[in-house]
Amino acid sequence: MSHIINAETIWLDRILEGKTSTGVHTLYPLEECEHRMEIENERYLGFLEVVEEDIFQQRISYQNSKGAQFSTKVVDIMAHVINHSTHHRAQISAKIRESGFTPPATDFIFFTR
Repeated sequence: MSHIINAETIWLDRILEGKTSTGVHTLYPLEECEHRMEIENERYLGFLEVVEEDIFQQRISYQNSKGAQFSTKVVDIMAHVINHSTHHRAQISAKIRESGFTPPATDFIFFTR
């Protein structure tokens, strides 16, 4: 769970500040993960509420966790964050199912109804 939250934090930090405030592999107690997810959700909503549309076509430069330099459009980063989160939710759901339980709904459309 920490890795999902860390990725979301890192990408928004890169967009807003050009640097990151957490490491990719930083682990948090489960109890703290929910709080950190709420914080990141608020940060993303705040960003999307005030951002000018032209920022999505801008490129940002950053270093990945291995120190390699990259430059990526903000729109592509945002798509990556969504896909990355979806991937991990599917992994978690599979583990829950493998353990004999029914995972919660994760389909976006479920939450829009």
